[in-house]
Amino acid sequence: MRFTRRRTIDLCRSLEAAGVTFVTLHARTVDERHSPIHVEELREVCQSLRVPLIANGDVKTLQGAEQLHADAGCRGWFKCLLGLVDSAAHEIYFSFR
Repeated sequence: MRFTRRRTIDLCRSLEAAGVTFVTLHARTVDERHSPIHVEELREVCQSLRVPLIANGDVKTLQGAEQLHADAGCRGWFKCLLGLVDSAAHEIYFSFR
C-alpha cells in the first residue's frame, strides 16, 4: 500500500493504463510489517481495477485465503508466502474466479 488509498489507487490505475495484465498489492505499509492488512483499502483497490489483483499479506491457510476473498472481493489470485505452518512449499497460489 502507498501512504493513502488515493495514491495506491492512482498508482494501480496507472499500471493498468500502461497495459499490465494483473496487479500485486501487499495491503500494508513497510512500517506495518507485522500488523494486519488493510482489507477495506484492498477492497476499494479491487473495485477500482478491471485487471485481477493479487492480494499479498496475512494469508496463511486456504481458509484465510477464502476469507480474504470474501472480505475484499478480489477477482484474481491470492498469494501465500512462507506463512504456511508445516509446509515445505515456499510459495502457494490460490485461484478464485
